[in-house]
Amino acid sequence: MMVDAPLDSSGAGRGEERAPAALRRAGLREALAADDDGQIDEARLRDPNRDPASGVIGAAGLVRAGGAIAARICAPRADGAPPLGRGGDVAISRRI
Repeated sequence: MMVDAPLDSSGAGRGEERAPAALRRAGLREALAADDDGQIDEARLRDPNRDPASGVIGAAGLVRAGGAIAARICAPRADGAPPLGRGGDVAISRRI
């Protein structure tokens, strides 16, 4: 099972969020013969402001996106196989 998580933790739309769609167009899912679990729309961030207390860019949105990604990726699957999350930002792999 593959799921797209178009996260760009800069909140500025630099390009990382386009990686899942590029991998989809390149045929990664078909090459792995994986089922398609769609896209996690909540993973998109549009807050480039840095939180003054933590120094994190788009802190509230990043927490929300991380929770949505973790919920989808960690959801139990009927077949027991773990899903593969496609994303473009290292914050995805550190959250899960």
